[in-house]
Amino acid sequence: MKKIDELIIELMKFSNKILTVNPPLSNLNSVAIFEKKHNIVLPDDYKYLLKRCNGFDLMGVTVYGFNEDNESIVNVYDFEHFEVESPQFSYLVPFSPDGGGNYYCFDTSKLSNDSCKIVFWESN
Repeated sequence: MKKIDELIIELMKFSNKILTVNPPLSNLNSVAIFEKKHNIVLPDDYKYLLKRCNGFDLMGVTVYGFNEDNESIVNVYDFEHFEVESPQFSYLVPFSPDGGGNYYCFDTSKLSNDSCKIVFWESN
């Protein structure tokens, strides 16, 4: 997970005026519950990121963590799968919004070597 460590080192070079980094997720139990509930497996590199920082925002570029607020991968997954007119496929996990109602998603149907492809979901 060297690349994730390098990413975090680079992120931390930004001013806290434009960067918000959530504290690490201390217990991955919530991740396991989420995976079991939706019959998916999140990529290991994302789980490693959660152990280092539970999501971040850099000038509006957001990567969701397992937070207790609306900016949570859990809340966004539920909304995009159960509350919209055109729901996402069950194996897609939205982890980063583009600001226009679309998302970058993990394609968990293509999990290989504990990683998966990232796809772009256009809402309309």
